[in-house]
Amino acid sequence: MCLKLFSTFTLILALFRGKLNTTSILIKNMEYQKERFLKVYANIPLGLRKEIVLVVEDKPISWDVAFIEVNSDTPLSKIILEKLDKLGLI
Repeated sequence: MCLKLFSTFTLILALFRGKLNTTSILIKNMEYQKERFLKVYANIPLGLRKEIVLVVEDKPISWDVAFIEVNSDTPLSKIILEKLDKLGLI
C-alpha cells in the first residue's frame, strides 16, 4: 500500500512539473497494475489458476484467462486490471 501511494504521489508530482501528461499517467498506472498482476499470478498455486476470479461483461474470468489477456495487452486486459485492483487482489 505504501509503495502504491508513493508511486501515485511521484506520478502526480511529475504531472505538475510538466514532465507527464494524463495519458502518460494512465499508461504508467496500467504498467504498474500489470507488474503487480504478474507478481501475484506467479505466486498462485497451479490448481487455483483455473478458478473464476471475476466476471467481466457477463463472462467469467479465471486467473489463467486474465493472464492471457494481460500478457497480450488486449482492451479487455485494462478492464481486468482495474477490477482486480479495485478488489484489492493485485
